[in-house]
Parts: sequence; structure tokens; C-alpha cells
Amino acid sequence: MTRKDALNLIAFISELLRGVRSLKGHGLRKIAKDSGISIATLSRIERGGIPDVLTFLRLCDFLCLQTKYQQVIRRKR
Repeated sequence: MTRKDALNLIAFISELLRGVRSLKGHGLRKIAKDSGISIATLSRIERGGIPDVLTFLRLCDFLCLQTKYQQVIRRKR
């Protein structure tokens, strides 16, 4: 994955997170509680910040996004 691909993926995740919150009518506090990710981190991600790998995978799980990395991790468990 190139840096450009990674940045595009982060932008997509940011927009998806905002869209899910808007669609469900939830604030950051509710999403933080449901996802296990802090409000500050979610806010940073919505503004285009890059999460660490574990937060990224947790967010993908919360948003029901499947990544090949999640498949590898699950197989090792």
C-alpha cells in the first residue's frame, strides 16, 4: 500500500465515521462507548488524523469493515 493509498483510506474512514454518527444520530460519547475508542481519538480521526494500528482495526470492527489484516489476526488466535 502506498502512502497515497493509506491517506485515501484514512479519509474514507473519517467520512464513514462521520456518516455513521450522523445517520444514527449519535454523538462522539456514544460512539466512544460502543467502540471502546476514546472521544479524543475519534475526534482526531474525524478530522483526518491517522490512528495507530490497533485503533484502526478496532474502528474497522466497529464500522463492520473487513481488512486482510483482521483476517490474519483472527486466524492466529
